[in-house]
Parts: sequence; C-alpha cells; structure tokens
Amino acid sequence: MQAIFHRKWILVSALITSFTAQAALDEQPKLPDWAQLHFYAADNAKLKKVPSTGRVVFYGDSLFNAWPKLDAEFRANPHFIGRGIDGQTTAHMLTRWRSDVLALKPDVMVLLAGTNDLAQNEGAGSPEQILANISSMVELAKVHGIKPIIVSLLPAFDYPWRKGLQPAAKIVAINQGLRQLCKETAVPYVDLHTSMRDARNGMQAQYSSDGVHPNALAYQFMREKINPVIAKLTR
Repeated sequence: MQAIFHRKWILVSALITSFTAQAALDEQPKLPDWAQLHFYAADNAKLKKVPSTGRVVFYGDSLFNAWPKLDAEFRANPHFIGRGIDGQTTAHMLTRWRSDVLALKPDVMVLLAGTNDLAQNEGAGSPEQILANISSMVELAKVHGIKPIIVSLLPAFDYPWRKGLQPAAKIVAINQGLRQLCKETAVPYVDLHTSMRDARNGMQAQYSSDGVHPNALAYQFMREKINPVIAKLTR
C-alpha cells in the first residue's frame, strides 16, 4: 500500500511540476516577428512549387505593397511578385531578404527602400546606414545570380505619421548616393524622383493624396519607367 501511495505521489508531483513549468512559459513575453518573416510565408510556399522562369520580385515597403492592389496591369503579369511590407526599414528588408527574395529564385529584384528609415520607424536611420543596407542587398542579389534594379526614393516633403523630420533634402542626398552605387556596381538605376517631385522636392499632388504613398496614376507612371529596364535585363 505504501509503494502504491509513493507512486501516486510521484505522479502528482510530476503533474504539478509540468503545470508549473507550462504556466511559467505562458507568462513569458512572446518575442515578436521583428522583420515579419511570416507575412509572405504561405504565399512563398506556394510559389516555390511553381517554375520561377522570368520572375521579378518587387522588394520594399508599403510603396510596393500597395502596387498590386492599385494597378491591374501589375496584377495581370504572372511574373511580377510584390514583396513589400508596410512600415519596413532597410534593416527589416535585409533580415527577410533570403525568405522573400532568394527563396523565390527570381531573375530580377526591383528594390525601393529607405524612406521609413528616414521616418524613424525603428529609431533614427542615417543615410549612411540606408545606403549600406541597400548595398548589402545588391551584393547578395549579384552573388546569387539575381539581377538587381535600384529605384530612387520617391519625393516626400513631410511624413503624415511623423511630422517635422524634413526628409526632402535627405532623400535627394540618398538618391545621389544610390546613383553612385549603381554606377560603381553596374546596376540599373531608375530615377523616379526627378519626374515626381514638386518645387519643394515633395511629391506632386497628382501622384499622391498624402504626399508619400503613390496613387493609381503614380503606379502607372512607375510601371512605364521600370518595365523597360526589366525587359532589357530579361531579354
């Protein structure tokens, strides 16, 4: 009888220990998916099963995330894959590059990045760090046989969600750095800023309702400027 009681006590003690350990785990804060690797995980899994010939990944933040939604011709092109995530900085994009670019085996990567660094979405982002992160993504693409295209930062006089940062002049300076990077690495550079800016180096009103995010007309213009460059690289 004593042996049976002892075994039962061991079992109860084990259960108590298990419940206590699980409760401790439940109380621990869940670490966030900082770079949002989950965001396109399901879509990426499907794409990996499809032949990737001619695939073009548009990699960036909300400016690319909204493109397929506002441009029917983008959606109609089976080779165009949008991989933008709202609010992301170049550090976020560098972190998820393997999951959302390399794993899809594209022929071309179209990269537009950096304005959220200037908007301090993850603290202050210097022009030097923006250029360094973009340079790293270009180097990774070239090493893996992916042809990169760098798109200039779009003009912005102010950020509606973080006013007073005066990004216009910084964007001009970063674009000069991007142009030089493309020259040094023989990567195509698509200058959208010059044609889309107003007298203050902000976005022309016809292209955006908030001065930052493109509208349908802007995406049509962007497509007309970028598509010939893609076609040249994929001949």
